[in-house]
Amino acid sequence: MKTPNEVSLLTLSELLSRSYQEIKNRFAPFFLLACFGPAFNWLLMGLLFGFNPITQSAMQQQYPFRVLVAAIGSMLAGTFFLTALVLFVCKRSPSPLQALKDSWPRFWRVVWGSFLLILALSIVLLLAALAGAAVLYAVGFTPEILAIALALYFMVAMVIWAIVMVYMALFPYPLILSEQGVLGSLYTSFRLVKGYFWRTLGLLLVLTIISSVISLTATAALWLVTFIATLALPQLAWIFGILGIPVLALIMLVVQIPLIALYLDRSSAGLLTEQTDNKPSLEAAEQ
Repeated sequence: MKTPNEVSLLTLSELLSRSYQEIKNRFAPFFLLACFGPAFNWLLMGLLFGFNPITQSAMQQQYPFRVLVAAIGSMLAGTFFLTALVLFVCKRSPSPLQALKDSWPRFWRVVWGSFLLILALSIVLLLAALAGAAVLYAVGFTPEILAIALALYFMVAMVIWAIVMVYMALFPYPLILSEQGVLGSLYTSFRLVKGYFWRTLGLLLVLTIISSVISLTATAALWLVTFIATLALPQLAWIFGILGIPVLALIMLVVQIPLIALYLDRSSAGLLTEQTDNKPSLEAAEQ
């Protein structure tokens, strides 16, 4: 196995450049797949709370069970369509339709793996909180000490959660693209980030900034368009939701394509002690 110093990895600018070229070259099918998740969420929210974004918030407060149903449905649909997008981007499926068919068994692996990861991390943080509370109770505490302890705990918990999320940033991709189980995929993600934590964090921050700029700019423009439209005809309020679909699809591409490229670059660079049987490439020939 190569040592970190011997591994040649793409720089941040190279990752972004190649990702941009890949999106540009195959924009239509990428964008189509990326639109499915936001479109499903828009339809589900509309059916449960109405298609008027102005009244949706009030409806959600009145029907908390519907909010839970919407959250679970959106999560499952988003994971399903993300799985299809990854398969198509990596040319494991020849067409968007085939990618949707191929994603069915894979997406359950991602759902189950994500659930176990979040559950395990939550249990660890809960046990740490209980242990801290037991110590405070044993030594005695004042309200002031309790407030300071709670503040410190939440700060440390947030830092730990953020660090784990960076190490697990590539966790879904081996679940989708290989036959590794949940533990194997956790190990793979950790090994691919280990030694490159700050570079990975830097990419995540850049993608967050880019997606935030797109989101804020598009939201402001959409609200303006919706406001003008509803002044002329109030029934057009639903236009805000449907026009947000391509914006969310674009954000998904901006975030996911570089992360997929990062996974492919590192997984093919000899960073793993056991290479998987697949070395997908964004530049591979179409199957």
